[in-house]
Amino acid sequence: MGNGCTMAQMFLGEPAECGGTHTKRKDGVQSYADLWRDGWPGLSLARQVQYKKLTNKGIRDAGKVVLKSARELAKTGDGLYGVGVCTTLAAAGQTAIADKMEADKSKWQGTKIKFMREEYDGMDDNGHEYLIIENAEGTNSVLVDYWYAALEGDTAANIGDLDALAVEDSETSKWRRSHMVVAEDGPEDNKKERIYVVGS
Repeated sequence: MGNGCTMAQMFLGEPAECGGTHTKRKDGVQSYADLWRDGWPGLSLARQVQYKKLTNKGIRDAGKVVLKSARELAKTGDGLYGVGVCTTLAAAGQTAIADKMEADKSKWQGTKIKFMREEYDGMDDNGHEYLIIENAEGTNSVLVDYWYAALEGDTAANIGDLDALAVEDSETSKWRRSHMVVAEDGPEDNKKERIYVVGS
């Protein structure tokens, strides 16, 4: 993560130097799981209102909120890591890419921008989140992980061909293909995958 800690170590707060402190309170070092539980509900509400519309417009509008607040909520050492930043960057990225592609529909018609999350036992919906973009035929998949790209200062290693980047499926892999699912919104009896389809 650019600080000698893995995302899992920061999430668990073990070792202690991988935990985080709230930037607006003096609660001491906590795991990012605890920081997430405390701070994320307020940050998430505005986005969820938009996602529940189950529309392309709702997906675009959801990406326009909370990134600054999420980014500045928690830090490890001198670095601001925030809570929910990977999900907020993914939402903002889905919006930005949709905006660009809608401006040139003749080229991008039918392209799917999928909001992905990784599911793990005991993490509820807190697994890492990023985008996968596919053409209308569902081929040529591109993985877009703004969170890792920003942390590492390396776009080539974190944005590119899905099959080239997400090769391994081990505990040390950045992306676990066996855990990848498309995020879903809506009531239990009417779930809809969070996929923006250009031109629809």
